[in-house]
Amino acid sequence: MGCKNRPFYQLGALPTRRRPNLLPDEVIGNVDPVPNHNNEIIACVDLKRLAYWTGKGVKFSGGAQSVLGLAGWFPIPPKTYMRALGSREKERQGMDTKASDETAEDKDKDKDEFVIERVISKKRIC
Repeated sequence: MGCKNRPFYQLGALPTRRRPNLLPDEVIGNVDPVPNHNNEIIACVDLKRLAYWTGKGVKFSGGAQSVLGLAGWFPIPPKTYMRALGSREKERQGMDTKASDETAEDKDKDKDEFVIERVISKKRIC
């Protein structure tokens, strides 16, 4: 579901023998993975139905476990920790190289110069 270049996922109950591209028997919730203006990923879940299906002993997919783990329903999967650690290391490396580039540039520039950055917001059209 969703628009072009704008994903939108549903959390649904599917029988194990059914192909995953068919419609679910029951939609338990949905997830909008694109961060909003507050940098939040929105997930709406019917907790009563989720408790019902958890009590039935259903198996959750990796993506569903990750989202529900971040929401506090399950323990957070180890892959989520590893992904966060990797992204933090990449960010630190990028900051280190950026900081070293900035210090080299600062030596060349006068103290009276200013840097102006322009931020252009993108409109989403569905």
